[in-house]
Amino acid sequence: MNQIDLHIHSHHSLDGEFTEVELIQQAKEAGLSTMAIADHNSVGAIPKALSLAKQAGIELIPAIEIDCDFHGINVHLLGYNIDHTDPAYEALTESVYRQEGHASALRVKKTQALGLPLSIDNFEGKDIIIPEEIAEYLLNSENARDYPLLHPYMTGGSRSDNPYVNFYWDYFSNGKPCYVPIEFISFEDAVDLVKRTGGIPVIAHPEKTFTDIEPNLEELIQLGAEGLEVFSSYHSPQEILALYTLARKYNLMVTFGSDYHGKTKPSVHLGMTQCNLPHKEQKKEIESLLKK
Repeated sequence: MNQIDLHIHSHHSLDGEFTEVELIQQAKEAGLSTMAIADHNSVGAIPKALSLAKQAGIELIPAIEIDCDFHGINVHLLGYNIDHTDPAYEALTESVYRQEGHASALRVKKTQALGLPLSIDNFEGKDIIIPEEIAEYLLNSENARDYPLLHPYMTGGSRSDNPYVNFYWDYFSNGKPCYVPIEFISFEDAVDLVKRTGGIPVIAHPEKTFTDIEPNLEELIQLGAEGLEVFSSYHSPQEILALYTLARKYNLMVTFGSDYHGKTKPSVHLGMTQCNLPHKEQKKEIESLLKK
């Protein structure tokens, strides 16, 4: 495992599992020296995590992962070394969570339309129901085996490595049967927010987001992108090589992150960034983050 992991989620992400205390303890046990908690549309973990990381002797970079729109594509933008105290981030969280709440009932309804046994009553007391929670409920129900649609996500199935998030990608992502649109801010506005608050904008797991990122890369750079998350648990060795080549060609920062969530992605562990660069080279790649 690597000592630097710049893409970690806490329970402040709707699909994250662990508290700040648990994450810093896990990071210490995993031997991390530098980490970034980059929650979805939230900076809620940063204040406490900064204090805990300092006590543990770990360098923590304040970060966020912003959902944003680029020509109809849901892009995840990582912002590193942001001023997490800026009130714009709290406003962003409130906007996204409000829409997520409104989308919840429709997600359940669309899941029912697939012929799966689900009711809004199964999530009593929940203001927001995310796709991964729907998957968790269905896959752990007593009669799950009665529904062939769920078989790929069960033990031994083709999508069982990370069943909850795979169910999300297969049924709830853009263009899939249970997709419910959320009006995220534009890519340009997300970049502007990160830069205005002193941060560096980096495109997360590009090969998961784009069928082919290169035709879009010049425009993304013109709009302010400064880096690519080249090394990711999502990327194959071939994809990593292609992205690394693009990053060098366009003089972009190269970053590395596991996208660790906990139970949402059980096969992904802290430090599992797929980065094969020596530790010194990794530090050199992100020296502009470490200097701040």
